Amino acid sequence: MTDIYTIKEMTTWLSEFLKSQGFETEVYSDLFLPARVPVYARKRDNNDSPEEIVVDVINSNSTKDVFYTLHISRTLTEDGKEMEIVDASSASFFRYYFPRAKVYWAYPDYLKKDAGYTNFEELCKKYHIGLFEVMKDQNGNGAVKDMSIPATPLIKIMFQKFEAAILPVHASISAGRKKKGSLGEITRKLNKELDHHIEETNRYLIYYPEPEYKRREITGRNERDISLLLVDKLGEIENLSYKKQLHELSDKYRTKIEDDYEIALDLIKKLWNLKGLNYPEFQKDFEPVLLLNPRYRDHFLHQLHVFLLGCYIIDKMYKEEPILKFKKANQSRIEDIWLLAATYHDFNYNIQNYNDWIATFFKNSLFLDENPSDLKLDQCYVKEDYMFKTKELCDAFGMKKIDRTSLLFFYEKIINKKNHGMLGALSLLKLFDHNTTLKTKIKKKGVIQASKAIALHDEDIWSRFSGRYADISSNSKESELEKDFSKKNILKNLRFKDDPLSFLLIFCDTIQEWGRVGRAYEETEARLDDVGVSNGLVWVNISVRNETAFNGKKNEIDRVKKFLLDNRFKIKLSSREGLGANIIERYMEGK
Repeated sequence: MTDIYTIKEMTTWLSEFLKSQGFETEVYSDLFLPARVPVYARKRDNNDSPEEIVVDVINSNSTKDVFYTLHISRTLTEDGKEMEIVDASSASFFRYYFPRAKVYWAYPDYLKKDAGYTNFEELCKKYHIGLFEVMKDQNGNGAVKDMSIPATPLIKIMFQKFEAAILPVHASISAGRKKKGSLGEITRKLNKELDHHIEETNRYLIYYPEPEYKRREITGRNERDISLLLVDKLGEIENLSYKKQLHELSDKYRTKIEDDYEIALDLIKKLWNLKGLNYPEFQKDFEPVLLLNPRYRDHFLHQLHVFLLGCYIIDKMYKEEPILKFKKANQSRIEDIWLLAATYHDFNYNIQNYNDWIATFFKNSLFLDENPSDLKLDQCYVKEDYMFKTKELCDAFGMKKIDRTSLLFFYEKIINKKNHGMLGALSLLKLFDHNTTLKTKIKKKGVIQASKAIALHDEDIWSRFSGRYADISSNSKESELEKDFSKKNILKNLRFKDDPLSFLLIFCDTIQEWGRVGRAYEETEARLDDVGVSNGLVWVNISVRNETAFNGKKNEIDRVKKFLLDNRFKIKLSSREGLGANIIERYMEGK
């Protein structure tokens, strides 16, 4: 299995290759803003005429959607039709942005050389875009191969067209013929070429979708947080009830102009509506407030990532007995319940952090040392039937007899600690009750299973259910309560065969770190490197930037693998920087 090269690796190797050819290079230089140019190279010949090269980069294994038709609905042509750019691409844009430069695509050696590649190659020839193949040599060093498809600057192509149009004039003059009709035809040809060139230039530099300079594949903007590897995997999904919508995301994500938050919200709302439920949008709008805390990291896009990762795994295991048994036992397809659990599991994280950020607000605005607006849930817990919802949760956990210790534990976690998993579980049950007037396609049994998974997914909860209370060293009354509850060993290990939904939520939630906005993400730079299901094994490979981030994630995975019990599930973690390689592989073996 070939590791995917990072954009940073590829641009570094390309830069070194071009330097060896006598060029000076810039990698993602601010000199060319608003465009973000992966690699720009320049050198002068003896006549002091500079030679320029611009290289755009593909690091996926597919050329899917590298070229596409771009519809610009906000601008109409003279005949009233929607303007479009045929065979649009970021490399095509760079031809107009740098008309005197040779423009290249650089692709990795693991790119699939299929029919899609053949079409891609033909389009590169058509538009005079060269090709570089990037690879690792036997020593693991980067290497670049010129694929001998000539790259020609746009300005040179235009001169060639003008010369072809003028050639008949020279022939006519040489022959002593100065026919007015032939000169008029030549003039029309020249005007046509100029009009075409100006029109194409305008389409790329003026009409490119709004705001023009923020087009994601041109700017290389950091806001692109949804993993392309995972997006491409969605195209393989065969069994899920909403596979059509996932295929659409896979096909169109690269060309969408909306930001990732809008893309995520649109998909989640659409899928909930398919099941007869309305998704509450509040969390997405509240994220910017929570991000004011420098230690906070995104939880909205995170839910989408968890959902998509789980969709891929569920689809590949769709015919397995635990999946089939889930449908029969809960009168619902597992992917429908997974939709609820994954896209809602952190919905109430804002409540868990409410007191902290509201205290900061009052301190910074009114200089108050005490929080005058502490959130109290005890009255609502009784008035809004949350107490009865808690009983439904306990039944789902198989807790037939609820003693005083268990009641106090739930009360502490819900009312005082405002645990987002517990609150999310209860609020989903409440939300479902509010949606009963609609023609919901999901049964209450399934919603209870989603709520159970949400309640259990947070380590603060599952560690207590599994009897792992060694980390509670304080002698406080609260700690004694947690110790007493932990001693019950209600769920020592969680097996996929017994509860595939809760198992997958904890597994995917543990893995998902890539693309999370916030300082924590900037520090770790987590990345999804690979995911697959074959020969009875489910593996996910992730990497982080350095040893500090590696150690933190390793400790978390080591704790989770003691709780989850199914050694078919494997996590591979590695770091990309530092002396020596930090790599571990952990199977979910329950110890």
